[in-house]
Amino acid sequence: MEENKFKEEQSSSMENVDSKSQGNSVEKDDTKSPNTSDPKSSLKNTSDILNTVKSQFVSNKKIVGIVGVFIVAVIAFILFSSRPTKLSKYFDVTFNGYDGHGMLNYNHEVVIEEISQAAIKKAGFSKDEIDAFESGNSQMVDTKKMAKYTAIMNNLKFNFDKVSDLKNGDKVTLTVSCKGNNCPFVNETKEYTVNGLDEMQEITLEDLEKEYPITFTGYNGFGSVKFDSTVYTISTAANQTLKNDDTIKVKITEGTLNTLANDGKKLKEEATSFEKKVTGLPEITDVVGLNDILNKTDILMQSKTKPEDGWFDKTTYVTEKQQDYILFNASDSKDSEGKLSLLTIYKITKTVTPDSDSSRTAETTTYFTYFGYIKLTVSEGKIIQKDMSYHEEYTSTEWENFDSIDADLKKDGYAPISIAQ
Repeated sequence: MEENKFKEEQSSSMENVDSKSQGNSVEKDDTKSPNTSDPKSSLKNTSDILNTVKSQFVSNKKIVGIVGVFIVAVIAFILFSSRPTKLSKYFDVTFNGYDGHGMLNYNHEVVIEEISQAAIKKAGFSKDEIDAFESGNSQMVDTKKMAKYTAIMNNLKFNFDKVSDLKNGDKVTLTVSCKGNNCPFVNETKEYTVNGLDEMQEITLEDLEKEYPITFTGYNGFGSVKFDSTVYTISTAANQTLKNDDTIKVKITEGTLNTLANDGKKLKEEATSFEKKVTGLPEITDVVGLNDILNKTDILMQSKTKPEDGWFDKTTYVTEKQQDYILFNASDSKDSEGKLSLLTIYKITKTVTPDSDSSRTAETTTYFTYFGYIKLTVSEGKIIQKDMSYHEEYTSTEWENFDSIDADLKKDGYAPISIAQ
């Protein structure tokens, strides 16, 4: 009976194994697993493996391709960013002023900063070194890097061929040159066309003189020219001797022409010089007090030619007035117009008569000399007669004839004058 029970259990176990086997077979069919006992199934299995490998390869190939493109892009960026570039792209060039006298301007500080940053990058500064350098602590930068930076800055040059006196339509060329292998910028030239300059306003010489007048001071025959020497160039050799209707040559200074140009003005017909006639000088005889001085001169002369009694002789003088002479020197003082000198030439006949008991005969000599007053202040057309003794003028010099004394006085600037009594 136990034996039969064993057989029944064994039979039941086998049915369970078959049942599991069948179950496993169904799962393989569901998953479409290959059957190794079937040749057709073996071929199908191999094809699936190949397809799987191929699929994995294709998938990995896409990943590799993406990575490769990224690497190439990085390399290209590095190479491109390290290549020398054009400095001109940082220039913002403008023109201002007036046509024919325009000025070129550009963003100098920006350009220099771009150059410096490019040199810093090329020299390989670290972030800490950049911070130190920009804080003014260049000693904290590696010496080799600093030397490289300095070399780059020194080797880069740029300039414009013309920056001033520009007119609309002019061509201006920027030239950039850089030496050495480490230069971050290419050698290049770039041309700019001048435009936008304002038109010049034409003015006349009369307009110029209204703003910068030329005046004459003193008196007719003793006139001087006054002017702004920064505006005009005028010879002053004739000063103190100018008279009405004389002509002086006036040259406009280069600085004035430039100033006018900067203000958008230019002289009509581009005049740079002209002639001006002396006008408006009053007559010297209009000065009040001349007759008073002549009277004082005559008194002074008489005081110096009084008869003289000596031990053995007597000297007498006979005087004859010959000619009055005047000199005027204009002054820049606000308190006076200038200084006036008035002299009179006299013919003197001098006789020395010995005493009656002397065997000598009388001796007579004739000569010419002058008396007068000098350096008298003239204010508001009137002679200031003050402390006259300090202004007396006479001499012991004796001239043999009128012509010689006349010539000497004229040489000193005196002029003959006729003064109505």
